[in-house]
Amino acid sequence: MRLSALLLPHGNRFVPTLSACLLCYSSSYSLSAYLTVDDLSVGDLLITEVMANPAAVSDDAGEWFEIINTTNDEIDLNGLLLRDNGGDKHAVSRGMAPLLAAGAYFTFGRNGNADSNGGYQTDYTYRAFSLANNGDEIILETATTIIDSLFYSTSIFGAAGHSAELTVSGFSLTPSDWTYGSGDIGSPGAAGRYSPIIDTIDSSFDDDYQAVSVAEPAVSLLMLLGVSCLIAGRFKFNGLS
Repeated sequence: MRLSALLLPHGNRFVPTLSACLLCYSSSYSLSAYLTVDDLSVGDLLITEVMANPAAVSDDAGEWFEIINTTNDEIDLNGLLLRDNGGDKHAVSRGMAPLLAAGAYFTFGRNGNADSNGGYQTDYTYRAFSLANNGDEIILETATTIIDSLFYSTSIFGAAGHSAELTVSGFSLTPSDWTYGSGDIGSPGAAGRYSPIIDTIDSSFDDDYQAVSVAEPAVSLLMLLGVSCLIAGRFKFNGLS
C-alpha cells in the first residue's frame, strides 16, 4: 500500500495530507493470508488430470492425479480428505503439504520418488488410496463439503500410459505429443488444453480498505491546485519578509 502526499492550503501554511488514492488504477489490495480447507466452497479445487494406468512403471508406483486452485487466495491443503466410494481414504497430513498458490496446479501421487514413479514431480504423496483403471471415484472433501469429485467408468481412464485431462467438454485423452519423464503421456502439474476460469475477485477484501478511484482530470486538478497554492504562498511569504 502506498500513500501519496498532497499539499493543501491552511491559512498561511501548507499542510501535507495523505491521499486516499492508493495507486488509483491498480487492482484491489488484499489483507488475507491464506485459506484453510474449512474455508473452501464447491469448485474452489478442481480435478484436472488423472493418470490411472501408467505404462512406464507399475500402477502402484506411477498413479497420480492433478488439481487446480480456482480461487484468488493461497490454500493450505492440510486436512483435505481424498477418498472414493469404497474403502480408500487419505487425509492430507499437517506439515507435509505446502500452500497451493492461486491459480496453481498441484499433483497428488502414489509415489513421490521421480526416479521410480515414471519421472514426474509429485507435490504430495498419498497413502491408502489408489485409482482403478476402468472405473473409480476421486472425491475431495472437507468435514462439511465435497469440493469436487470425479466418477469415471469410461475406457479413456484405462488407456495404458495415457492420462485423461479436463477439457471444456469433459475429460478426454491428453494429446499424444505431451510426454513426461519415462515416456508416458500427460502434463502433471502443468496447464493442459483447457484452463478452468480462475476467480479474480478476492472475496475476503474488506470494503474499509478499498482503493478510492479518482478520475484522471480530478487528479490533475488537485495537483495543479496544490502547486498553484504553493507558488502563491512563497510569493506572499517573500513579500512579508
